[in-house]
Amino acid sequence: MIKESLLKDFANKSEFSDWFNREESAPPPTKVIKKPNPRNIELEENLIGLEARLKSYVKIPPNGTCADQVYRLREERDQWRALAKPPPSLPPLFPDDTRELSPSQIDASLLDPEQAAILAEVSGTSALDLRNQAVERLRTLQSGLEFKVDQFANGVHKLEQYQETVGRVADKILALSAVRLEDRDRKEKEEIGTRDLPMQEVLRSLSRILPEGSSAR
Repeated sequence: MIKESLLKDFANKSEFSDWFNREESAPPPTKVIKKPNPRNIELEENLIGLEARLKSYVKIPPNGTCADQVYRLREERDQWRALAKPPPSLPPLFPDDTRELSPSQIDASLLDPEQAAILAEVSGTSALDLRNQAVERLRTLQSGLEFKVDQFANGVHKLEQYQETVGRVADKILALSAVRLEDRDRKEKEEIGTRDLPMQEVLRSLSRILPEGSSAR
């Protein structure tokens, strides 16, 4: 029913699809009127008519099939009516005037194991003892924090030095490799006698040596 109503609105109302003629300002809020589902109304009317017809034309035995059907229909109708009613308001978990919760008011079964352990520790310890324990833990963490920070800074410095050293070694290796390649190239040219000749002349000499019709690979 909702789908059919929306389709009718889109088909009959131009503001649903015409964006150019739509007002820029938002329309004032309208009061929502709740309507019962026509299908439910139809089913209730059919149920009333069926009961009237059964009473008028059929003599229903106490344990007959028709009586069972009517009973099931009435039961289903009552269930739907019960579901349509708003749920009852639940009382608050804690009184409104409660400012602070005591550990005894918390249900430990609703907590996970870690939270339940914390609740048990809080429940069995006074507020002063808890404060002293928290202060002691903070002092312990603070005493070792400075050393850990120094270790971290030292590790970062070592990584930076390692990165710089590796970069210098890599540059040195690349420079030596370039020199070695140049030396090998020079020696090869000296062996074949093309050290002082340009590459164009070398290729031209090779083309003269190759027989006609053959291609260099």
